[in-house]
Amino acid sequence: DAIMSVKCLLVEPQGSHQVIVFKINDKIVKLVISGETKIKSGDTFFINFKQEKILFFDYESHEEI
Repeated sequence: DAIMSVKCLLVEPQGSHQVIVFKINDKIVKLVISGETKIKSGDTFFINFKQEKILFFDYESHEEI
């Protein structure tokens, strides 16, 4: 598992879920989470994830890398 602290740049509400935008090493990352989670732009929060469960997509083709 990996744990890191990140700062929320933007919250995009999508109904039952929301997209949280933040940066890791100057790269924009978007995280889809439950719409019930209370995170606001400017909040710092911790993410904990299993590295084998992460999916990366090419920005232009939208295909999984």
